[in-house]
Amino acid sequence: MLASAKPPVIRAMGDSAILLEWGHDIDRTINDQVLTATRQLNGESFSGIVDLTPSYASLVIAFDPMVTDTESVSKWAANTLSEHFDPNPPSSRHWKIPLCYDQTLALDWQQLEQELGLSWQDITASHSSISYRVFALGFLPGFPYLGETPAELECQRHDTPLGNVPKSSVGLAGRQTGIYPADSPGGWKIIGRLPFDIVNLAQPEPMLFSAGDEVSFNPISIDEFHDISEQHRERQLVTGIYRL
Repeated sequence: MLASAKPPVIRAMGDSAILLEWGHDIDRTINDQVLTATRQLNGESFSGIVDLTPSYASLVIAFDPMVTDTESVSKWAANTLSEHFDPNPPSSRHWKIPLCYDQTLALDWQQLEQELGLSWQDITASHSSISYRVFALGFLPGFPYLGETPAELECQRHDTPLGNVPKSSVGLAGRQTGIYPADSPGGWKIIGRLPFDIVNLAQPEPMLFSAGDEVSFNPISIDEFHDISEQHRERQLVTGIYRL
């Protein structure tokens, strides 16, 4: 863990998982602690561990209850993190990706203008002005929770979720930005769409993003959106996507 970090609170989650909690806030420093702990625990062998799932301020460790138990896993996690702390946060990748804010793709542009009291130009300029941390992945496989969205863009989810949000749509909810990896019902307010898939099951690493990555959005026109989409469909090089 970071040298100045407090140890996590460890709680049981049924008979096959434990939860490590560092807090309840969207905070890069706390998230660094979560990601550092995930890296450390992944590097230590312990029989029966099934999966480690990091989130904003917590880490779930799933285990096989036929092999080990809550007490043993809790002691292993606590001892590993106290004895082998790492003062350096894990390195991250930085992606710069194209995002089309055209109103034909931004399903909720009118609602966002009304709710935020801003013009569409001001909304999109603010949204594309910063770099976002991938704090966690869920609720769909590969769905990145990005934060924090600028304060002036904080908005509520839909009272009634949309019946179908097209894949690659980018949505806002609270101080978060998310990207839908597949067609799905959803309650986030849609601000635009990417011209490519962020999950490809045919690839060795099917998910584009990992927790801890940084993402910047490069605004593109609707014509550029269609051009890049066509290149993607033809499996050509997708222009405008950069690892920084």
